[in-house]
Amino acid sequence: MAWITSVGAAVVVCAGLVQAAEKPTPEHINAMKAFNAANGKLRPLLAAETKDYAAIGAVAAEWKAPAELIAKFWGGRNAEVGTKMSADVLKAVNDLAAAAKANDAAAVAAAGAVVSASCRTCHTAHRTGPLADGTYEIK
Repeated sequence: MAWITSVGAAVVVCAGLVQAAEKPTPEHINAMKAFNAANGKLRPLLAAETKDYAAIGAVAAEWKAPAELIAKFWGGRNAEVGTKMSADVLKAVNDLAAAAKANDAAAVAAAGAVVSASCRTCHTAHRTGPLADGTYEIK
């Protein structure tokens, strides 16, 4: 009887450690899509020999609202990578806006690199899929 009780307690403890994947909210999906679209706009701007600081600033402005939503989403969870990356991205978006306003090519490149690199890191840690329907889940 003691053995059955021990096994039952172990199952309950282990079940508490496993987190099920969840569907992201429509708000989160839209924020990710907007963030990805802005990232696609920034890449050629960063690669250009002559920087278009007004366009870079416009991309930073597009990124701000999605970055805030993503940071708010991860800030309410016990997820070290998501929480850190979303905070770092929000700071980098603000840094990018300031660097574009100052016409500072080195700071634009540094902030842009932080934002671009963050996607893969966070998705590797917190995204499952694609599922059969082409969507992803958050783990």
